[in-house]
Amino acid sequence: MDEIKQGIQYVFQTRNPLSLAISGSGHCALEAALFNLLEPGDSFLVGVSGIWGQRAQDIAERIGARVYPMVKAPGGHFTLPEVEEALARHKPVLLFLAHGESSTGVLQPLDGYGELCHR
Repeated sequence: MDEIKQGIQYVFQTRNPLSLAISGSGHCALEAALFNLLEPGDSFLVGVSGIWGQRAQDIAERIGARVYPMVKAPGGHFTLPEVEEALARHKPVLLFLAHGESSTGVLQPLDGYGELCHR
């Protein structure tokens, strides 16, 4: 496991001692991440255009977050202006966009989103 941890730290360019591998499915990792990032009552903005966005929405609702879904038909993706407007309106503590929506084969471009979130 030490080698795996070192590999994860290298990939994400971090020395964080809490970097860890999760032995489970993608859903397991998503659930672990959201349960560690969201608190009941937190505002959560989620792009829903396939199964991964829907799962993130479902998990956040179980946590008790105030969930604001941006919904696209399967096969769609979100634009910077759409996300910027939703960020300004809802002021979330967390934004979720699936980079690779495996249920539809859509690749969500992510350039510029980090900058938007830090405004």
